[in-house]
Amino acid sequence: MNKDTEEKLTPWEKNNRAYLAQQEAETQASEEVQTSVDADGDPVFQNHRPRQEDEEEYLETELEEAEEEFPEVEYKSFSTELPKLKKQRNKLLMRRLAVISGIALTAILILVYWVSPLSKLEAIKIVGGEHLKKETILKTSGLKLGDTLWEQYFSRKTNEKNIITKNERVKSVDITLNGINTFQIQIKEFPIVAYELEETKYLPILESGVCLTNEEEKNPNKSFPILEKFTKHEKQMMNLIQEYEKLEEGMKSAITRFTLTPSKSNPDLVTIAMNDGNFVKISIEDIPSKLPLYPQVSKEMKEKGIVDMEVGVYSYPFSLEKEEQEKKEKEKTSETSTTTTSSSE
Repeated sequence: MNKDTEEKLTPWEKNNRAYLAQQEAETQASEEVQTSVDADGDPVFQNHRPRQEDEEEYLETELEEAEEEFPEVEYKSFSTELPKLKKQRNKLLMRRLAVISGIALTAILILVYWVSPLSKLEAIKIVGGEHLKKETILKTSGLKLGDTLWEQYFSRKTNEKNIITKNERVKSVDITLNGINTFQIQIKEFPIVAYELEETKYLPILESGVCLTNEEEKNPNKSFPILEKFTKHEKQMMNLIQEYEKLEEGMKSAITRFTLTPSKSNPDLVTIAMNDGNFVKISIEDIPSKLPLYPQVSKEMKEKGIVDMEVGVYSYPFSLEKEEQEKKEKEKTSETSTTTTSSSE
């Protein structure tokens, strides 16, 4: 066997061939067996070696079994694998370099942005707030132009609360980022629901029940009712606004004025002046339930007058107002006397 063929053999094949050569040498040295005698009576020894065909068949079987049990491993030379290893290492280095470069570039961009004018609040846009001055909104917000943008953005809830707290007209505020370094303040106001008549001044009353005593209006909107004699009765005014908002729009438009006309027995009694010239006497808490009956009652009235809804629901002309008042007072006095007598017994 030449050297080239021997180099191509696997380690197992080399070991197997050496083992077989050793076995063959041992067999030749010890294989002498007496099988017969010659004519003179001397023993004859002959060498019993297996046939060449049997030996080759045995070797082939052993080789096949060995190959099944130990598959042949393909051995690659280092010279062929070295370029691949270099290529893989270069790829890994490039990936690491890209990650490091990306992190460094991001840090540089953040630093440049932070020291640039783009990171400062440049402008503030105000949307809504028709009855409020922009200077007032900016002042009460606490926002400052030229200061750090993101620091003010993340604390904007405090600024929104400042605007609501310091401006009675404001119902809600929403501060958002509009553009690169501009804020937008969205203002929603409480609508006006009525006016309070104080001497000769008309003061707006908001949906929240707040009366704006510092904002006089000379020509109030006629679509809103006027409240009279509620100046020192904030509780009744708040209740009236709440109950008034429960009415349908058609019923609201039929009302001209609410006047607080409390009695000894009913501090929440109001007199409502209607657009058709009639008046309605009613308790504040009964407005949503009883006042919708007014259109039907007014149709049955033969002349202008008063619809009394304090206890039941009935009407009478203005000419009988004094008599009705006296009659009502007598009934209340009689009820009070009866109650006192019953308590004494």
